[in-house]
Formats: sequence, C-alpha cells, structure tokens
Amino acid sequence: MQLPNGVKIIINQLERHGHRADVVGGCVRDCLLGKTPCDYDITTDATPDQMIEIFRDFRTIPTGIKHGTLTVMAEGEPYEITTYRRDGDYCDHRHPDTVAFTQRIADDLSRRDFTVNAMAYNEKDGITDLFGGRDDLRAHLIRAVGDPERRFDEDALRILRAVRFSSTLGFAVEEKTAAAAHKLAHLLSFVSGERIYTEIKKLMAGSGAYRVLHNHRAVIESALGITGYTLPDQMRFASSLPDVRFFSIFAGYDDPVREFTAVCDRLKVDNAMRDAGTAVLANLSRVFEGKADVKLCLRDIGVDHTLMLSATRALLGYSGTCIHCHVMSIIDSGEPYTARQLAIGGRELLALGYRGAAVGEMLEFLTLSVINGEVDNDFESLIEVAKSYTPNN
Repeated sequence: MQLPNGVKIIINQLERHGHRADVVGGCVRDCLLGKTPCDYDITTDATPDQMIEIFRDFRTIPTGIKHGTLTVMAEGEPYEITTYRRDGDYCDHRHPDTVAFTQRIADDLSRRDFTVNAMAYNEKDGITDLFGGRDDLRAHLIRAVGDPERRFDEDALRILRAVRFSSTLGFAVEEKTAAAAHKLAHLLSFVSGERIYTEIKKLMAGSGAYRVLHNHRAVIESALGITGYTLPDQMRFASSLPDVRFFSIFAGYDDPVREFTAVCDRLKVDNAMRDAGTAVLANLSRVFEGKADVKLCLRDIGVDHTLMLSATRALLGYSGTCIHCHVMSIIDSGEPYTARQLAIGGRELLALGYRGAAVGEMLEFLTLSVINGEVDNDFESLIEVAKSYTPNN
C-alpha cells in the first residue's frame, strides 16, 4: 500500500517516540480494492496527552481529545489520530456510555463494525487483519465483526451501514449478518433522521442499490418509516440517477407526495431535495401530448424539475412524448414558456390601462396563447391581443 507523505510523516513521528501507529478502517479497505481513499484515519497506542506532546511542533486541532482523537496537519492536510479504544456498554443503541484507552490494537479493531473495515496497516508491520477482512473482500461479503446481533444492538446505525456498503461496494451481506440486520431493523428508530438520510443517499448511488432495496426490504422500510414500496424495472433502475431512484420508490403509493413528504419530515431532508421530489411526484401522471404540454410543465416547475420528472417517468416505464427531447429543443431555440420571456411586460400593459391583478392575469393569458401557438411572441402581435380586451374586467 502506498501512503501519502503526510500519513508517513505522522506515523514516523509516533514511531520515533516509541509508539505504534497504523492507518485503519475504510482507507485500508479501499486501497486493497484498488481505490483511492477519500481520507486516512490513523490509530495509535499513544495516549492523547502523549500525542499532544509528540506533535507539539505541528499544527494540531483537539477534534475530540476527550475521546482520544487529535487532528494533526501534515503536508497541508488534516489527519485524525485516535488512541486505541475499548467501548463500554451502549445504552442508547448508538453511542458507548464509556470509552477506555488501551495499548492493544486488537482491542481497537474488535470494536469495529465489519471485517472489511477492521484492518490496519503500517509499512513496518504490514496489514493487521484479525477477523478475516481480506478473505471477505475477496468473497465480496459484508460480515459483522464478532456477533452481528451484538454489533447492531450496540449501534443501530451499523444496520443501515451494512446495506449501504452492500450497495456501494457491490457486495452481498453475509447470511448471519443479514439475518441480524433484519431482526433488529426496528432499532433504527434510535438513529437520527439526518444520519439515516446520509446513508440512504449513499446507498441510492451504489451499483447494488436495486439488489439492496429488493433483498433488505425490512431494513429500508424501517429506515424510511414506510411499508410496501414497489420497485421499478431493474434494468432501467441501474441506469438512473440516485435522486430519481429515490423518488421512484414512492411512485406506487396512492398518494406518493404524502408518503414522500412524510419521509422528508422524518429524515430532515434538505429543501432542495424535498422541492424536487414533490414537483416530480405531483406531476407523474401529467399528460404530455406534445411540445405545448412540455412548455406548460416548464412554466409550472422549471427546467431542472421537469428534466427530473422526465427521468423518473422513463425509469417507471411511462410511454408518450419524449419530454427530455422537447425540453432540450425548447431551450436551444429559446422558445418562451414563461411571462418573463414574452416580448412585452407589465410596463406595456400599464401603459394600456391595466392595473393590479389584471396585469398578471393578462401576462398569464398571453403566455398561454404563445405556448399554444395562438399568437406569435412579437411585440406588435401581443400588444394587439392586449388591446382587444378591456383592462380590469
């Protein structure tokens, strides 16, 4: 494994002071899979006080020093170093009640969630793999470290992480681990909505998302707080965008918008995602017979949401006009679909005697007339139409 220079500097600094240090967890897993890690976590037998002294000449940030974590800047990058730990009991199914520092790397690795995340590495000792993580990588398996029911009872988020890793890595969940996840899925009620949504977003982006949604329904339904979702065609699902995949699982409900917004409330979903999903699901059954209908949709929900609607309908196998094709044609040609794009505006209508709400009503009427091809979008034609009506009627 090739480590970044900053990591080597930190590990060498700890070793020079008589301590062991390794990179640990996801970065080891990713390197063994031939991927470039997003970050590198370092674990050591040095206590927090010892780390502070060892790195006194470095820029440091006491990120979570009470829990044994110090952030050290090396080569301009931040790296978290954490003392080997043993966790106490987990009374809230999320966080250990107590944390004790230890001198044994075996103690630290044994508290981790899955075998593929419970490996450590340094250049002196090589890979430390006490739980068969490399074998599970080769077998493409997500397996809990030790007793899976105990792992999930300690921290219920691990239940969702198991299926998320299954999706993003394309691995299966080992049989006993999967059974424990399904049995204890109800414990996801102890996990914050924000954490659940973070995992769901990652899951939906994974190559194995469809398989996970199909095979681990108990976990997904407990995470989202829904029951009885239906899945679209697997082949279309595989080629769709993550957000569109997420929207599609609500399409089979009698009131998809209500189900979706209820999940958004529970998971504290951001407003952009909430608005997009609501616009898409509210317009799934909208009739599109030609370009005029697409323009009306653009007027109502905008370009981005109309394109997401098109993608969601395609995923769900809706037939009919090619919404995406029409949207691209409309944008490329500059054809108007909103009042702001008309050749006249409120100033001209005011000059004709329109006042108050009548201005907006006439602009809406002119917009619809242009969209339906009843009048050209040029100044003279629109003025003539506006003149033919009595203002404020």
